[in-house]
Amino acid sequence: MPVVNLKLLKGAFSQENTQKMMDGITDAVAAVAGEYIRRHTIVIVDEVEDGLYSSGGHKVTLKSIEMMRSQSK
Repeated sequence: MPVVNLKLLKGAFSQENTQKMMDGITDAVAAVAGEYIRRHTIVIVDEVEDGLYSSGGHKVTLKSIEMMRSQSK
């Protein structure tokens, strides 16, 4: 059974968006492995505290995510 671990910055996504990600991951696994695997696919969400996450050597915070969102509009 596939187990997928999704790490997100705590508070960066709504519960609804987090659920959509989990559903999308499950859909992707089923699309590749076959529909039978859907009911055996586990998605675990780990929420990382603000300030304890980095990308490319730069700290990622809720503030920096909000800045990225506003720039993409």
